[in-house]
Amino acid sequence: MKTKLYQNYGLIISANKVLKIMRENQLLACIRRKKIKLNRQLAKENLVAANVLSRNFTSTRPGVKYATDITYIPIPNSMVYVSVILDLFNREVVAYKISRSKKSFGKASSSWSITT
Repeated sequence: MKTKLYQNYGLIISANKVLKIMRENQLLACIRRKKIKLNRQLAKENLVAANVLSRNFTSTRPGVKYATDITYIPIPNSMVYVSVILDLFNREVVAYKISRSKKSFGKASSSWSITT
């Protein structure tokens, strides 16, 4: 706004003065989010893991193939996230984790509960 006033009218005015005038006239600035341009093909290649299983979700011996999923359970005023790791040999739960934040699943830590 300050720059436009100078370019169009030759007025030199401080940012605080512009803010004061806008408040007096009950005007709000509209702040736009910056648009992020992505190369869709490059983004897809980086986000999609290789299809190693080729939809063959069976195994002939334990401990060879694992599958995982994250699901959420809505509770009042919040969400609980559950992640389970399955052994595809016998569909047995190998480990699980319950959290209130999805971000905690991406971190390698010892907070996973191991089933025996």
